[in-house]
Amino acid sequence: MAKHPMEQYHDLMRLTLERGDRVLNRRTGEHCYLLPSAQLVFDLNEGFPAVTTKQLFYKSVFAELLGFFRGYTSAADFRALGTNIWTANANSTPAWLASPYRKGEDDLGRLGYSTQWTAWRDTRIALSSEERQSMLSEGFEERLHDPVKGQWMMERGINQIEAVLSKLLTDPSDRGMVITGWRLDEFDQMALRPCHHTYTFTATEAMKELHLTINMRSVDLLLGCGFNVASSALFLSLMARLSGYRASSLTMQLANVHVYENHIEQVQLQLSRAHLKQPTLLIANEVKSIRNQSEIKGAFTRIEPAHLTLQDYIHHPAIRAPMAV
Repeated sequence: MAKHPMEQYHDLMRLTLERGDRVLNRRTGEHCYLLPSAQLVFDLNEGFPAVTTKQLFYKSVFAELLGFFRGYTSAADFRALGTNIWTANANSTPAWLASPYRKGEDDLGRLGYSTQWTAWRDTRIALSSEERQSMLSEGFEERLHDPVKGQWMMERGINQIEAVLSKLLTDPSDRGMVITGWRLDEFDQMALRPCHHTYTFTATEAMKELHLTINMRSVDLLLGCGFNVASSALFLSLMARLSGYRASSLTMQLANVHVYENHIEQVQLQLSRAHLKQPTLLIANEVKSIRNQSEIKGAFTRIEPAHLTLQDYIHHPAIRAPMAV
């Protein structure tokens, strides 16, 4: 009998408990068992990779990703869309509470997902009026002018997810269909550095299949991993729908894989449960494939939570555990 697609997730939890090094994470003040690297691979043709050995609050998964697509930077906006997941990071993380960049309650700053995905800050210096004019025609705006030096500071926002969609429509053989939230110069302006930070899309034109490789720097196996798998699979599925491809493989390259010491009892409970049948992701007909470049702008922000459903999702009861912030 073929292995259940999510058994590899269980295998990774077992391996981490058996062979992981016990370490102290100074940011959270918590001990955990750590593996330096791992890989998970899912075939979306086998069904949607939703964990069934505990309840996946998939509506929260969907709402968070759609919030990223909309560039949300406030936990209040995420809550209004249907997820509370960012409230603690916005309002309880000591370093962020003390940051001069925090604008108040629920502020998340230049979040390494939504802000960087949809408004990557591209700042340049124009050294002549001709160069300034050229930049204005390319979508830059003037921020500062130094008349003594004859220089202008110009800035624009880059929507990375729309750029990848554009490439899929115009040159799907491109090997640079990459989205990243790893913005070293803006870490101090973020409530939290991105855990899943780089997303590489690969298209096979002949088969009309789309693949996604995601890189994660940090993986909380109990609370985060199942959520991240589902979110990544949804990201791939929506990019595939909009580009006219079929969602195929999801590969997750994981670094710093860990189980917190105060999660061991919950992990053992989850490992004692049997996997159930994988559900099916249904994307409403309102989410249509893009036919030309003029339809790309706003394509991701037009997706609503009501457009997404997990059909036949059956699962074991939820498992509660404290989240380290």
